Amino acid sequence: MGSLTISLRQHWKFFRLYFKARKMVGAFIPSSRALARATLDAARVDTAPVIIEFGPGTGVFTKEILKRMRPDARLLVFEIMPEFIEILREQFDDPRIEIIPRSAVELPVELDKRGIDKVESIVCGLPFNSFPPALTRQILEPARDRLTDNGVLACIQQTRFQLKLLRSIFPRVRVVRYILLNVPPSFVFACDKGQS
Repeated sequence: MGSLTISLRQHWKFFRLYFKARKMVGAFIPSSRALARATLDAARVDTAPVIIEFGPGTGVFTKEILKRMRPDARLLVFEIMPEFIEILREQFDDPRIEIIPRSAVELPVELDKRGIDKVESIVCGLPFNSFPPALTRQILEPARDRLTDNGVLACIQQTRFQLKLLRSIFPRVRVVRYILLNVPPSFVFACDKGQS
C-alpha cells in the first residue's frame, strides 16, 4: 500500500474520530509538520535519553521524534484511543518506541514499572481546553514532578486560555511560537521548572 493511500486513510480516520470523541481529539485533521518541528525544538527531543509523548494521534509528531532522537534513546507513547493505537502500531517498527495503551494520568505508574525516575522531554498534544481543570492537573502535576531539573514539557494548544492554569502548575511557562501553518493555528508552550 502506497504512502499516499496510508496518509489519506489516516486523515479520514482522524476526521471521523474527531466527531466521535471531540473532547479527546484536539483537531479535525492531524497536526502540520511546521507545528511538529516547533514543538520538538521546544521539547529538546534531540538530546533526551527518555522522551514521553502524550496523545500522539496518527503519529505525525512520533515520526519526527524518531527521526531526531538519539540512537540509544527511548520513546514512550501514551495513547488511549484504540483506533489511533492501531495506526501507530502499523506505522512504527522501531525498537526505541513503546506504545503504551494508557492514559497520561498513569505516567508515574508506567515509569516506575520501567525503572525510570525522571525524564528530560515530554511532548504533549492533549487538548486541555476540552478537559476539566482537575483532569489537566491530574496529568500535568505528576508530569512536572517527573521532569529533571532541566527537563521541559512542550504542549500545543489552540488558544492561550490554559496559560493561567499552566503557570499555576509549572514555575515557568513560555509561549514559544504561534504556528499559522496548521489547521487550526496553534500555540506551542514550553513548561519547565525554571532551572535551565
